[in-house]
Amino acid sequence: MLAGKCHCGDANWTLEDMPESAIACNCTVCRRQGVLWAYGYIDDDIHSVGKTSTYRREDGGAIDFHFCAK
Repeated sequence: MLAGKCHCGDANWTLEDMPESAIACNCTVCRRQGVLWAYGYIDDDIHSVGKTSTYRREDGGAIDFHFCAK
C-alpha cells in the first residue's frame, strides 16, 4: 500500500496496491510539485479523507489538482 498526507494531517490518501509503474511528468505544475503519477480508481483502490481544495489550469485542462484546504 502507498499512503500520503498533507503537513497538517487534515487530508490524506491511500492506494491499496503498489502500482506497476509511475510516470514522471515534466509540465510546469508537476515539476514544481515533484509529482510522480500512478493510476487507480477513486473509491475502488484509491481512498482519500479530509477536505481538499482544487486547482484547475485556466486553459481548460482536464485535471484537478487537490490539496489541503489549510
